[in-house]
Amino acid sequence: SAVSTQQSAVSSQQSAVSTQQSAVSSQQSAVSSQQSAVSSQHSAVSTQQSALSSQQSAVSSQQSAVSSQQSAVSSQQSDLDLGRWPRTRVWLKAPQVACG
Repeated sequence: SAVSTQQSAVSSQQSAVSTQQSAVSSQQSAVSSQQSAVSSQHSAVSTQQSALSSQQSAVSSQQSAVSSQQSAVSSQQSDLDLGRWPRTRVWLKAPQVACG
C-alpha cells in the first residue's frame, strides 16, 4: 500500500510537471506570436516610410520642374523686354489757331 501511495504521488508530480511544461510552452508560443506581430508592424511602418519618401521625392521633382519653367518664363520675359527697349516716343503737338 505504501508503494502504491508513493507511485501515485510520483505520478501526480509528473502530471504537475507536465502541466507546468505545457503552460511554459503556451507562454512561449504567445511570446512568439507577439514578436511576430511586432515584426509585422515594423515592416508595415517601414513600407509606409518608404512610400512617404517616394512621394516626397516626387514632390521635389515637380517643384524643381516648376522652378525650371518659371526660370524659362522669366528668361523669355527678359528677352521680350530687351527687344522692346529703347522705345521711340513721338510727341505730336496740337495745331495752334491764332485768334484776333
